[in-house]
Amino acid sequence: MLSHCAWGVLAVGVGILLTDGFYRAGSFLYITTKNIPITSVSTLTSSIPDQKQNATLFIIDTSNYSDKYSNDWQKELERIDKEYKEQLLRELKQAKQVAETNIENLKYFKEAFTMQPFLGQPDWFPKNLHITIDDGPMIANQSLQNILNVLWRFDVKATFFIVGIHLERNYAILPQETTLLLNRILEEGHQIGYHSYEHIHIGSRVRPRLDKQEKEAIIADIKKSQDLISQVLERPFSFSVGRMPGGNGTFNEHVIEAFKESGLENPKSWSINTEFWENAVRGNKIESYVKGLLARKSDYIILLHEYPRIAKELDQFLTVLKNISEPDSASG
Repeated sequence: MLSHCAWGVLAVGVGILLTDGFYRAGSFLYITTKNIPITSVSTLTSSIPDQKQNATLFIIDTSNYSDKYSNDWQKELERIDKEYKEQLLRELKQAKQVAETNIENLKYFKEAFTMQPFLGQPDWFPKNLHITIDDGPMIANQSLQNILNVLWRFDVKATFFIVGIHLERNYAILPQETTLLLNRILEEGHQIGYHSYEHIHIGSRVRPRLDKQEKEAIIADIKKSQDLISQVLERPFSFSVGRMPGGNGTFNEHVIEAFKESGLENPKSWSINTEFWENAVRGNKIESYVKGLLARKSDYIILLHEYPRIAKELDQFLTVLKNISEPDSASG
């Protein structure tokens, strides 16, 4: 039986040989080395240079060794074999850890681009399509009100990822209207998601990005945002979904743990951002874009912002989407 050890240090008589490969068949030892050449082995049968591997194959006949040397070789073989198996076991464990990490990362990736469909979404609206609107509320310029009016006309539900500081400022200026609008979001079937309190997505030494902070800081930020929304709503509120500012840290383990410990799903990302979406729905591009969306099987998350122009563009998009999904229905 031919046995193999990947590496080892062998002592033979007065010669010392560092091996890369070590084989034994019967009384013959086959040793290849690229390191230190053998200095003196009286029982060396032959050596064969290997030009391709830049190594030398030494063939040693051990049949004439004394019992002492035979025992030494046997012990050396057993030692190398043991070390080789231990090394192999370590490598297998490392490979398993890498595979498990990759599987977990793939799961994180999938969850970031997957959202639960809304109950009560109209039949013509694709179940795998999700409209998300970031960085609100923008109340003073009527952006939020106009977007809500468009969504209400089509009976379409969306997710509003709220920034705490924006809510705080609107509430300080327009407390009653802010409370009414925030309640309206929930009453009309939409959901409010976490999007940080201050939206620090660039950061500095003084104010680091949220994903660069400790898990406990993210948990505290979620709670602070949640408490403010409860205060404005004038009733208890808790998040179920969230998105990191700028999408930073979406796949970071400590961010995901902070979300989970706060009762949220894994952080959500997006399939298309506002700029590319606006370009896709302008002019004669919109029909081909919508048809492409309807052909998709996987989840598709649209990222919008509470810009003043979004309500009009959203109206155009939903009109075309409904007309293509239900050719016989009247728009809006």
